[in-house]
Amino acid sequence: IQIFNSQGKSKLRFAQGQVLPFGVTLTQQGHIAVTDHHERTVKFFSLDGQALGSWEADSFSWPNGIAADRRGHLIVADWSAGLLAVNDINGQIIHNIRTSVNNNSNCSCPQYVTVDSHQRIIATDSYDHSVKVFSPEGELLKQFGHQDTSIICDPRGVITDGADNIVVSDWGGSRVRMFTPDGEFIEDVLQAEHVQNPWGIARDDHGQLALTE
Repeated sequence: IQIFNSQGKSKLRFAQGQVLPFGVTLTQQGHIAVTDHHERTVKFFSLDGQALGSWEADSFSWPNGIAADRRGHLIVADWSAGLLAVNDINGQIIHNIRTSVNNNSNCSCPQYVTVDSHQRIIATDSYDHSVKVFSPEGELLKQFGHQDTSIICDPRGVITDGADNIVVSDWGGSRVRMFTPDGEFIEDVLQAEHVQNPWGIARDDHGQLALTE
């Protein structure tokens, strides 16, 4: 795991050999929460790199993206299980959200997840190439993309901005796209001449984007 400053210089590198990291977020306590593909769980670290603990191994089938909400819950996108797992900070399951429209886990592969200011849970799905918006209780409120490659080719990272617009890394389309909170297309933030196959995405307090490419 690495921490960089705003100019892109690496300030700290830690946990090498302890974790096979995929998704990362900050908890309400200001700690780093990372999904670990090696032990298929979530591990926690302080901002100075100290290991703080872990949920039980094999808590998930294949944990990818992770996000924190204002209630202190952590939402994990369990890719091969086709669900979003909502857990408390200790790893106790609050409820699971099936991300397939027909509740068939074989028809959904959630990749990344974020939470907007209204606590709606927003996930990208690489199986049907869509973005899905759920209520905090898990009701599907909106789905867009859904195998229409002119809208989204192959979504990965997802965030929201200060107006709750949804910003998606379209890995297959080599672009970063912005949509309204209701899923209407606004603009391409970045296109193929600026970015190739974007994956993870984050936004700082000044509105700057950070991408993995």
